[in-house]
Amino acid sequence: MKYLTPCRDIDYNYINLLSGATTSPFLETIQELSEGDTSTIQRINDLFTILYSSGEETDMLEILHILYSVVGMEFPQEIENLSTHAEARSYFLLEILVNGTRVDPAFVLLRL
Repeated sequence: MKYLTPCRDIDYNYINLLSGATTSPFLETIQELSEGDTSTIQRINDLFTILYSSGEETDMLEILHILYSVVGMEFPQEIENLSTHAEARSYFLLEILVNGTRVDPAFVLLRL
C-alpha cells in the first residue's frame, strides 16, 4: 500500500502526486470528448463538490469510477487500493477537487 508510510501513517505526498497524475489526463479526456464544452467539466466539478462537502465520498468515488469507464479510461489501481481507507480516500478526493476545480480555499480549510 503505497499510500501508507512504513509506520502505517498516510503518505499525503504520495496521494497528492497520485491525484495530480490522474486528474489532468482524466479532465483532458472529458474536455476532448465534450468538444471543449467547459460546462460539462463545471457540472462534474459542482457535483463532486456537493458530494464531498456532504460526506458522500463513497458515492463521489463511484461516480468517478463510472466516468472513467464512460470515457474509455482504465480506473487506476492505485485509486482503487486507497478507496477502502477512509482517511486516505477523503484526502485523495479533496486533492481531486483542488487539482480539478476552483474550490473556495475556505472550504478546503474547513475540511482539513
